[in-house]
Amino acid sequence: MRYWIYSQAGLSAAKVASLTLIAGVSFWLGMVLIIGVSFIVRPGAIADVDHLHAWINVLIGLAALGALVAYLAWVARGHRRTYIQGLKLELPGMGLTISQIVLGVLDLCSAASVIYVLLPAENGMDFLSFAATYVLACLLGIASNVPGGIGAFEATMLNSVPSTSPEALLASLLLFRVIYYLVPFVFALALLGAHESMRRWASLREVMGHPSDDNDIT
Repeated sequence: MRYWIYSQAGLSAAKVASLTLIAGVSFWLGMVLIIGVSFIVRPGAIADVDHLHAWINVLIGLAALGALVAYLAWVARGHRRTYIQGLKLELPGMGLTISQIVLGVLDLCSAASVIYVLLPAENGMDFLSFAATYVLACLLGIASNVPGGIGAFEATMLNSVPSTSPEALLASLLLFRVIYYLVPFVFALALLGAHESMRRWASLREVMGHPSDDNDIT
């Protein structure tokens, strides 16, 4: 899908692969920062979710932030080329990487805030702890290799978020899927269909405006 859209703008397969990688890196950088900060600031609350000692969570948070600092130091040196299956990719520099981190955090926090607002009122979790729980559920959903983490994500949230009504919590999760996934997906399909229709109509008008030379009478 990305290649189909970007190739119309003249981008090569290598450029499309680079853009796809950069988009994925933004998501993961945001995850690392949220995990690092939340595990350090709320180690006790996270312990109720991952069932680890608070000091272990602090170490995990420090390791996550250390990895993020190491990555920033690497891209700041200018040697940002990497190879994936023989394809050479170049990652952004320090400035754009910081923008990636901000964008990744905003993306994840926006998604987490949708569920947080929909949660039953008696959940008792502050937003930072909940955001970390959401990121952990996303990681388990990715590890399950199920599209969208369906099932694995919901099971993690049901077992991690305190609630006196599992049915209400499940309803919140299903409504989140509708608001954050289904509605944007339908809207994107409509925009894509409109764009493709306009593009094909423009091509048709161009062909009709330039008839074949075979029809000319000499």
